[in-house]
Amino acid sequence: MSAKNRTTRDQRRSGERMGDDPRSPFQRDRDRVLFSTPLHRLAEITQVISPDGHAFHNRLTHTLEVAQIGQRMTQRFIKGAPELQAEGLLDPDVVEAACLAHDLGHPPFGHVAEQTLDELGQEHGGGGFEGNAQSYRIVTRLALHASAHEDQGLDLTAATLNAILKYPWLRSADQQGHTKFGAYHSDLEAFDFARSLTPDLGDGRSLEAQIMDHADAIAYAVHDMIDFYQAGLLPLEDVFRQGGVEIFVTTLEGKNRAEKLTSGTNMTVLDARKTVTDMAQAHLNLQQAYAGEKDEQYQLKEIASRLINRYITAPTIDTSGSYPKLIIPQKHLIEINFLKELIWHYIINRSQLGTQQEGMRYIVKGLFEIYRRTIKNDGDRRLIPAIFHKEFDEIAGREEPAFRRRQVRLAIDIVANLSDRQAARLFSRLRGMDLGKITDFIAG
Repeated sequence: MSAKNRTTRDQRRSGERMGDDPRSPFQRDRDRVLFSTPLHRLAEITQVISPDGHAFHNRLTHTLEVAQIGQRMTQRFIKGAPELQAEGLLDPDVVEAACLAHDLGHPPFGHVAEQTLDELGQEHGGGGFEGNAQSYRIVTRLALHASAHEDQGLDLTAATLNAILKYPWLRSADQQGHTKFGAYHSDLEAFDFARSLTPDLGDGRSLEAQIMDHADAIAYAVHDMIDFYQAGLLPLEDVFRQGGVEIFVTTLEGKNRAEKLTSGTNMTVLDARKTVTDMAQAHLNLQQAYAGEKDEQYQLKEIASRLINRYITAPTIDTSGSYPKLIIPQKHLIEINFLKELIWHYIINRSQLGTQQEGMRYIVKGLFEIYRRTIKNDGDRRLIPAIFHKEFDEIAGREEPAFRRRQVRLAIDIVANLSDRQAARLFSRLRGMDLGKITDFIAG
């Protein structure tokens, strides 16, 4: 690509320019995501288990934590190396906007629905589903903004779109290799627009995307760990007692998950045991189950602050190669991986959630089939949320393969756009189990 035709960082797909707006293009991106409907929806989307009145983090609180961590990390880098911003390699507003957008595509009920929609989408020829790809689809196509052109979503800059791409590739045709991907084939034009900013990077992530991803991992490992400990679901007092780390690692080995501790490092599982034990002794001195005492709350705040500061201040940026790379100390990757595995073992894989998760799958599959059949057969338009009426009118009842794929994608978009509560109530109504009131507003 010639320098003349290369996409610039502040370029938008619409070609829109700033005019009299005093904000920078990237500040405008940040504000567009912050005030978008898809971001506000995350308040009722599960983080790990449904937000049913307990103090568990939902996707919105998690997202705000990620954004704060990402921005602070970026500000620190720029303070130490201002040339990173001057040379167009790093901007705190780009990182914050990407952090705010990174979870927009999570469907109701989180990972359970993500797996179910992917299976259904592939089964019916629609290309499957992936939360990261759905996030990208939302900001480039589905979300609405007053000044954006139709079907261009929030019309974000190329820099911000590139920073959102945690997995900067499409799903391969044979579905071999990467299990994660950053965009659907139907959103190829928007994907190519962002990636044209870094044409020599291949499948590599932009520096801002690397920082966003690390901020996400920190927030997940630290804040969620403490949240579930406070809820009595994560027995940190047992895990970090004398010999507890060794017992837990042995448990992971029995489940063939021990290699996840060393992911992204060249360290051994034996190294990981010592690294985590040392970290626990220095930073996680929890002697008993959480009881809610004020002193305990102070202690947890101090632990969270210390760990986050530890993981924010240690990374460096390697500028020796053709493109900057975020360097995270291997021992910190081990620690974060360990904390994430605690959540997987005690929360995500918790046997008591089995019946609840099966119910979630049943709801998601049922809603998908209702919408897919309605769109395929040009059924009752009133079943379709009004925001999707235009797409429905264009593709309903069409039999050509390209339209069939769009029909499946529309059914996925509708289900993925619901909150946990909306999905449960809508399923009950459509199945005749709880018709509700005519004045109830569920989805539209």
